[in-house]
Amino acid sequence: MDETSRKLAVYAAMEESEETKKYGAISMGLAKVLLVKGMEEQEHIADWVEGGCNGVSLLSSSVSGDEIDLVATYQVKMPVNLPMPYQFRIMQRSCSRKWTGWNGNADLQDTWVYITETGTVYHTTTSCTHLELSIRSVSYADVDSYRSSGGGKYGACPICAKPDKGYHRVYITNYGSCYHADLNCSGIKRTIYQVRLSEVDGKRACSKCGASGG
Repeated sequence: MDETSRKLAVYAAMEESEETKKYGAISMGLAKVLLVKGMEEQEHIADWVEGGCNGVSLLSSSVSGDEIDLVATYQVKMPVNLPMPYQFRIMQRSCSRKWTGWNGNADLQDTWVYITETGTVYHTTTSCTHLELSIRSVSYADVDSYRSSGGGKYGACPICAKPDKGYHRVYITNYGSCYHADLNCSGIKRTIYQVRLSEVDGKRACSKCGASGG
């Protein structure tokens, strides 16, 4: 069922595929052909399903709109002989969205974006380098000579470090603004949250990934 649903979703974007040329546009006929073809490759279908592959009905299914909604019903054979007729009907369902592209009329405020607990921007992709946490150990005596990727100096972390404490080594990150005295400081950890754009509470778009992602 899942395999058939996914194949139909892909064929929706492939008007010139062999299947659509042979059977026409995405239809229940094509769905049944793909399902039966898949079942024929499995063992024991005829042993357990009344009517074998032809005993599986897709009458409650739908392939209209943007969704492939397959609903299969069939009756299984009982493993033992019973003194009276006994029917055991099964229903299974599998859904997939057709590969027909993005709906340009969708509300942009429903777009998924990514934020960090203390960050002031939102990101359109988790692969943005601003979300990567590259930690370096540097000499405390030289920390003033280092600059973040944004060009700023590093100040003392308000959680784990104090200015002029005379540390031997401290820790900095490429896109951070603080140096840390404790490698396990919660200010170093980067937890990424997936939220709707409408829920970012005034955060601005990331200068690196936000411009291209919306």
